[in-house]
Amino acid sequence: MELKQSILSDPVLLKNGYAFPSYDSAKVKAATLNEPTWLHLGAGNIFRAFLGSCQQKLLNRGLAKTGIIVAEGYDYEIVDVLRQYEELTVNVTLKESGEVEKESNGLTLPGWEPERLARIKDLFVAYEGFDEKRLRANFKYFMDAIIPTCEAYDIKMAIHPDDPPFSIFGLPRLVNNIENIDQLLAVNPSPYNGLTFCTGSLGADPSNDLVKMIARYHDRIHFMHVRNVRVDANGDFSEVSHRTQDGTVDITGVMAALAKIDYSGYLRPDHGRHIFGENASNVRPGYGLYDRALGAMYLAGSWDMARKIQHAVD
Repeated sequence: MELKQSILSDPVLLKNGYAFPSYDSAKVKAATLNEPTWLHLGAGNIFRAFLGSCQQKLLNRGLAKTGIIVAEGYDYEIVDVLRQYEELTVNVTLKESGEVEKESNGLTLPGWEPERLARIKDLFVAYEGFDEKRLRANFKYFMDAIIPTCEAYDIKMAIHPDDPPFSIFGLPRLVNNIENIDQLLAVNPSPYNGLTFCTGSLGADPSNDLVKMIARYHDRIHFMHVRNVRVDANGDFSEVSHRTQDGTVDITGVMAALAKIDYSGYLRPDHGRHIFGENASNVRPGYGLYDRALGAMYLAGSWDMARKIQHAVD
């Protein structure tokens, strides 16, 4: 589906559950510019999913006559994408019941392909009644079955942390903090039962001390995903550049911790923002090439400095 003004009355989309504005958007836009009543700073996901969506409901019901003027700094992921799609977005709401609401305004969810959303209810049914204990038992069954082969052929298993590190839709979490990771690694003590240590996933919970966790699991970390997130006071988080000062994760501290344990495994800059003209039409969401390249160089520089300092200490 290509977002453009001409689809706002498409009967096929209406049949498939998409809701469209019931007001004349051109008239509302003109009225808003003529008599502005609300200026909002920032057109990010929170605004589009909540404030923007609520205002659209008021407009649909005739309880408001004007929209909201939004001022946004030059964020490529917002400005370029909105221009490309005629300033339209799709607000997708996934309820705890598994019901999906789709409204032609608000938050876009990259990676939530229709074929995946179509199976979400089946997945909820499949995991109904699963708690951490039961899921951990399944994990043990699987690892006990494959570890002998992994050891024989030198294949290191590296489970990725839960993302986000807190429960959503009531689903259990097993790889989100020290307590749970300790239990997961203990179900099979083989060093081939290891971790993909993702600083973004674990770092979305500020109570996780990533530097201490690297020291704790030094012999079980087989893959490093190094990226930065910024955690807000209310617990919301967003991906930022790899630079330490841009987020909540101590990236330079992470690289120093890796140098201290003489890490020799794989490492990647992981995710990247869309910059320098990238957008959802030419780059997979979350995997901007240029930002990952900048991140790779930042991590390489941090690694070189950390190694130099560590050698001086040794």
